[in-house]
Amino acid sequence: MFLLNLSSLLRTISIYQHIVDHRHQHLLEVPNVDWSTIILQMFSRKMDTLYIQNRWHLEYLPTRATNFLIAHLPQLGKKIWFEADCERVANNFEYMTNEHVVKAHFSMLSVKHVSRLDEYY
Repeated sequence: MFLLNLSSLLRTISIYQHIVDHRHQHLLEVPNVDWSTIILQMFSRKMDTLYIQNRWHLEYLPTRATNFLIAHLPQLGKKIWFEADCERVANNFEYMTNEHVVKAHFSMLSVKHVSRLDEYY
């Protein structure tokens, strides 16, 4: 996949999903993809910063996927900066694990190394 190849070359990737036709409401118009696994694979390469803005189809990153990312991203041994729109969380939370602040607020998930908390997009 293109994003996996790109994440081997670049440290930072930003994805901005524009309004899409209601019949094609997928991230990058790719249906039936487990984005959490792809995101984890991207961070396993050169990339250490990923921002995804997809306010038009939040279901691309459902609760199951956000839980997967929360469990695995801080364990990669990298100073990760990740922020993405996601399916609305039932309860907002914020905590630290393995020197990463994990935060979910409404329909935004972030996992950021403590040394990178002041970085913004």
